Amino acid sequence: MKKILTFLLILITAASVFAGGENEKKSEKVLRVGVPDNPVYLDPAAKDDNVGMRVMGNIHETLIEVTADGTIIPRLAEKWNQIDARTIEFTLRKDVVSHAGFPLDADDVLVSFGAGRVKNPEDPGYDFFKQYVGVFESIEKLDDYTVRLTKAEDDPLLILRFTYPVSGIICGDSYKAKTSWEDWMVHPVGFGPYYVDEFKPDESITFKKFDDYYGDKAPVDVIKYIVVPEMAPRIMGLLSGDYDLVTEVMPDQFSTIEKRKGFSVSGGPINNVRVIIYDEVASPVLKDPRVRLALNYSIDRELISNTLFKGITEVPKGVQMKNFGKMYIDEFKPVGFNPEKAKQLLKEAGYNGEEISYRYMVDYYTGEVATAQILQQMWADVGLNVKIELKENWSQIETDEAAEGRGIINWSATAVFPDPLSQIARLYGPNGFFQEHNMWHNDNFNKQFEIISGTDPAARREAVKKMLDISENQDPPGTYLYLLPVFYGQSDKVKWTPIVSHFMDFRAGSLEIVE
Repeated sequence: MKKILTFLLILITAASVFAGGENEKKSEKVLRVGVPDNPVYLDPAAKDDNVGMRVMGNIHETLIEVTADGTIIPRLAEKWNQIDARTIEFTLRKDVVSHAGFPLDADDVLVSFGAGRVKNPEDPGYDFFKQYVGVFESIEKLDDYTVRLTKAEDDPLLILRFTYPVSGIICGDSYKAKTSWEDWMVHPVGFGPYYVDEFKPDESITFKKFDDYYGDKAPVDVIKYIVVPEMAPRIMGLLSGDYDLVTEVMPDQFSTIEKRKGFSVSGGPINNVRVIIYDEVASPVLKDPRVRLALNYSIDRELISNTLFKGITEVPKGVQMKNFGKMYIDEFKPVGFNPEKAKQLLKEAGYNGEEISYRYMVDYYTGEVATAQILQQMWADVGLNVKIELKENWSQIETDEAAEGRGIINWSATAVFPDPLSQIARLYGPNGFFQEHNMWHNDNFNKQFEIISGTDPAARREAVKKMLDISENQDPPGTYLYLLPVFYGQSDKVKWTPIVSHFMDFRAGSLEIVE
């Protein structure tokens, strides 16, 4: 009998432990986000794209941050001092540890911004870091918690460079111990409120709460970004409870979500101009700027905005944002809708129906498929023979290996900072993707780039005017369409408000899950 009682006691105890474990697991707060695509890299300097921006700020920390009203606040740096237009010093916090447990110190900054990662052309993060932050002439360790960074030339946006995710600080000790850059890019070690737990290409990415984070702790235990390429299954999954939040919802689906009790739609235009890009090298017919101008004049942007987005977004005056302040060129008149002008230009260019390839994906951008189909029809209306080609991924669109036959591709231009140097100049300038990959080149545009990179306000403003005119009215590398909107469907248990950025901020104070 004693043995039987002992055995029963063991069973009861085991059952209690198991039930306790189950209850603990059930109490874990998990946020499931349905997305059309996930980033292929998670190191902030490896690649900068919209899907990367969506997640980076949740696992990586910058030295400083800029708020919505333009205030610069401390993050990993507790104080800073901009000595001149090319030199700045940062003093680091002393209570920070990385996801691997190593304390933050000046060496982490040296590794993050230095040789072997972003400083030299052969470094794996060089291209994107150069484009967004710029290379430093020197990085000095003044003591264990103080660094001085100096550029070779004056930079009008120097302090703002350190607020963008590309300038996020990584754990230097872990980076030095990495087995390969390829492995590091999907399992980086940073200092943010979440850490990378699991990376499944084309399937999902899982972040977990970092308990030793120096600031207010993350509001959820797990974030899972689940790839669901098609919009209809994303919405169905939201309404059935498989996802708590889904991205890239089109306005014609708002009612499907909003008519269901417990669900809502959020979002709107962000600080990004949706554009299309021309490859004048890979597509001989686009070598003639008159053909590219004809493509631009054929587009009824207001019709696209009103038809696809119900007037929720707006058509900008070229690739620029109103929050640029005095650097916003309100008087600029970009190419508008003029189909007769388009036909005239095609006749002058001797265009004879040559096929132009237009590559796109399934709604990487909100409404990408529908926009491509509408553009194809508008171009056909003036006699342009544009063939739309659906591709599975970016490697089939943007890489040099995929260049043959490429004519038109989709892109977007984020205003990284409230200044045209971070948008049109970055997009089309000599350090931008299209000149770097031999898709377009214009010496006069590059001359203006040098001027806008200076610190004379009047000269910079004149350079912006010329850049806009060159890129829209003279020798277009592409054209603007509309302010890119991003809409979300969400369960009412998710208390979260999007910001005017691709970044989905799930840090403390920005997200709450209520049961």
